[in-house]
Amino acid sequence: MGPAHRNRFPCTCHTNYKKSKKQVEAFINGYNEHVNDEFDGLVPAQMHTLLYDTFGERSILKLKKLSETQYGTVPILNQVKYLANSILNKKEVTLTKTGALPTKIVFDVYENGGLKEEHIEQGYVKLRKEADSISVQLSNILLQLTGIVKKRSNKLSITKKGISLINDNDRLLPLLIKTFCTKFNWAYFDRYKDEKWGQVGFGFSLVLLSRYGGIRRKDTFYAEKYYTAFPRLLDLHPYNRYVESSAFGAYGLRTFKKILTVFGLVDYERTDLLGPHHVVKTELFDALIELKI
Repeated sequence: MGPAHRNRFPCTCHTNYKKSKKQVEAFINGYNEHVNDEFDGLVPAQMHTLLYDTFGERSILKLKKLSETQYGTVPILNQVKYLANSILNKKEVTLTKTGALPTKIVFDVYENGGLKEEHIEQGYVKLRKEADSISVQLSNILLQLTGIVKKRSNKLSITKKGISLINDNDRLLPLLIKTFCTKFNWAYFDRYKDEKWGQVGFGFSLVLLSRYGGIRRKDTFYAEKYYTAFPRLLDLHPYNRYVESSAFGAYGLRTFKKILTVFGLVDYERTDLLGPHHVVKTELFDALIELKI
């Protein structure tokens, strides 16, 4: 994760996921009900379900329950729970004048929550406030988007729903995943212009990782398959000569670094400073996500 400052990222943390899906739905419906190479062997009906009900009963993707030991290896789950319990123990937390978490809580959550950030660890950014840490901001945002925490009169407190959830990993982790994927705006912490890249059709990326993620591959391998399935996401920018480069960069950053890494589902790294990123799924990925075809 890179440094974050709210005033440098003007887009809202909320996403209009339903509207974004509509923009690619017509393309999917244009195919017949036979297997399509563009969809990596899936049929349009399966792709439609991945778009609108990614983990639903008719979907080919299922979220499985983990053991308590496995839940303990999910970084964002542990950090969200740590922040939630910090708020619960204090009964309520008064935010700063800018609406941010107090510095003391930011330090505590970052040090003990479970998610570390390279720019802070290597000293490029000194942790002084919530805006310096993407992971702390993200934990705060997810708590509010899920309804675990409410904000009133510039104070945060745990809701009744939240109290029942924070000690129930079987319910909490799926809620965090679904909230992250459909309510949180993946473009919130980057400067790529198109908010849809990577987030629309994210279920298809999970299918690809389930199939091909056992071998370490370049992130462009997945980006190529993703934009082959959803070419309309590139067609929306006909006058941008660098659209493919930007779209591929956004896809890798958002899909792998911003979501799957923080959930502990992939290893995502460069072998050298100027080289491409490589991605491989973790054991946790197959423990949590099942592909049924």
